[in-house]
Amino acid sequence: SLNLEHIIERTVVWVFFFWENAAVPQIVLKNLVAHKLRNRKTTIMYALSLGFIIFNNVAYDLQVQTITYRSQQRSGSFLKANIDFSGTSLGNLPLLFADFEAIAKQTEIVKGFSWVTQPLPHNVPGVDHNELKNIGQYQKDTNTIYAISPHFFKTAIPGFLKVDSSADDPDVDILSTDYIGYLLYTQTGSYSALLGTRYKEDIAISVNSDSQYLLDTIYNNDTSTNHRRFTPAGFITVAPLFKFSKYPSVARQDALVSFTTYMRMSGGLYKSVEELPMKSFMMQIEAGTDTSSISQLKAALQSSITSHDLRGSVNIYDYNDRKSPLEIANTVIGYFFNFTTFIAMLVSFFSLMSSMLTNILEQSKEIGILRALGINRFWMYRIYIYEAFVLVFASSLLGVLIGLAMGYTFATQRVLFTQLPLPLVFP
Repeated sequence: SLNLEHIIERTVVWVFFFWENAAVPQIVLKNLVAHKLRNRKTTIMYALSLGFIIFNNVAYDLQVQTITYRSQQRSGSFLKANIDFSGTSLGNLPLLFADFEAIAKQTEIVKGFSWVTQPLPHNVPGVDHNELKNIGQYQKDTNTIYAISPHFFKTAIPGFLKVDSSADDPDVDILSTDYIGYLLYTQTGSYSALLGTRYKEDIAISVNSDSQYLLDTIYNNDTSTNHRRFTPAGFITVAPLFKFSKYPSVARQDALVSFTTYMRMSGGLYKSVEELPMKSFMMQIEAGTDTSSISQLKAALQSSITSHDLRGSVNIYDYNDRKSPLEIANTVIGYFFNFTTFIAMLVSFFSLMSSMLTNILEQSKEIGILRALGINRFWMYRIYIYEAFVLVFASSLLGVLIGLAMGYTFATQRVLFTQLPLPLVFP
């Protein structure tokens, strides 16, 4: 960046002082050349201080955004009801589920809702896990199978769904990637699943109709295996709530199926959708809804839970309750960064003052000659003020470039590894 210093200084002089007497910019440029070695120290201090401040702010903001987005991605919804199916009487749950749907339909702030089941081995006697294999059975990985409503991705938090590819189905008009869940509820979709992008290469499958793989149910102690042929409905790189990735290092990814497919894979344990062990009731809340309206909705849901005597098995999750501690910590850290920025700029200011004072003392003879030639005191003030301005402005530009380059590199790396839609925010 120091190689650009002189070019930037000349550019700043001609951009900001084109209106001055031609002699003034020339003298300023000659002073910058004469004081190059000393000014370079000031430039390095200013540029590195500013670059460090920008990078620190970008890195901290990315860390906060990562925590925030990761929390949102894992929750899948800003407001939902989580069901602990173990130990809960099945007789009460269908009534509670019906109440939840009725409340959601009657509440104006709820734009939509969806259901997510427990993982497939849940409560299925003798089942240990499920495995995804290619037809030759020499490539495999353990999968966790969930069933989702067809419109799940429309009701989940937006921005987290990244679809690599999806199957062409004449029964479904894919208006956007949010509609990919509908592919599971077609004639061909009854024997298909949504998989992680990783398996395109590992299992050597694609969304073509002829591409098949095995989704096996492994029973305890490997006593038996139930083979089922499936076709991929689509490949997902990132999704809200579920574990998907394109990286081979991310093993044990999830697989999404329809409710009917889930029932069939349970081996006849569940006879209807009402009997399925639901994990979450996801609600899509209207953007900009005030907290009082959300509190009323939560109160109605909690009242239904209490009336069915399920307080220990069902709880309401509100993302807004989780983000308050993070906002407080963010405010405190923000004050700390402002203090460090002030200290760094204060030290750089004293460095500039020391450098300019030394420059003036060294040029006392030149100043005397210029004064003897008729240049008044006001002109001399302008020359050295302009020099200080050019030095600081050029140093600041270099610092911004350094900070942005480091911040952009760090942000790109973070987005690559987390697969989250993290923005690069300039402080």
